[in-house]
Amino acid sequence: RDDTRRTPQFIKAIRKRLEGKEGKATFLDIGTGPFALFALVAARAGAKKVYAIEANPEAAARARAFVAKADDIAPGQVEILEGFTTAVTLPEKVDYMVGEIIGCIASEENCIATMRDAQARFMRNPNDPYAYIPHKVQTFGAPVSYALHREILAPPRYEKLRGVPLRVNCRDKGVQMLADPQLVEDFSFDKLPPVGRMLPPNPVLSYEVQAARLEATEEFLYESLIKEEKDANTNLDAAEARNLAKLTARSFSGMAFWPKLLLDPE
Repeated sequence: RDDTRRTPQFIKAIRKRLEGKEGKATFLDIGTGPFALFALVAARAGAKKVYAIEANPEAAARARAFVAKADDIAPGQVEILEGFTTAVTLPEKVDYMVGEIIGCIASEENCIATMRDAQARFMRNPNDPYAYIPHKVQTFGAPVSYALHREILAPPRYEKLRGVPLRVNCRDKGVQMLADPQLVEDFSFDKLPPVGRMLPPNPVLSYEVQAARLEATEEFLYESLIKEEKDANTNLDAAEARNLAKLTARSFSGMAFWPKLLLDPE
């Protein structure tokens, strides 16, 4: 609920689905979390019944307590179910499903298998694109340079990561693309491919490093280093800052991947 950019968009999509269906539609919230945020949004927007699934026992208990304190919804309107989605059963089919089960690589949190199971057992209209929030998810990837490459990714520090991918904030300007991003994954929940047939849009990705990007990154890093010198007295002169910025901007630190969620079909 602390994501001030994404959460309002989910709330808007939930309310949009329920317009004109107050008291009639049923909702499923996968991974409801300790505050049952989207489940309560759906209930307050007029959902007749909301089933909220949470795998973590502690989070599920907190969600039940949080829902119990909500005096603006009817008793039983939101039901918290503890367990993994694939192990939970519902007493009825639902009209809509919302879930933030998307990883940095869209499919990494086993969302495709989870959604296939949910389609088969929970959804009243599994082929309706409006039945899902998000309706579609994509993964983009691009080669990047990282300002802290030598501090984190160079040996022996890299070995300490033990093969775990480095995760950084999407707003971290220390990560700069060397080329335009390309589509790596693209799937809609109403049109999931058969098991074993999940193919990337482009089986082979080819990137062209762009000089303009390198120059812009170099200038950004140089200005950042000069500012750091003024603020923290790092004893880095302008020539050293320029060389370090140029070298870092032209370093290949790895591939960055990130998801894009399309909440509505249109």
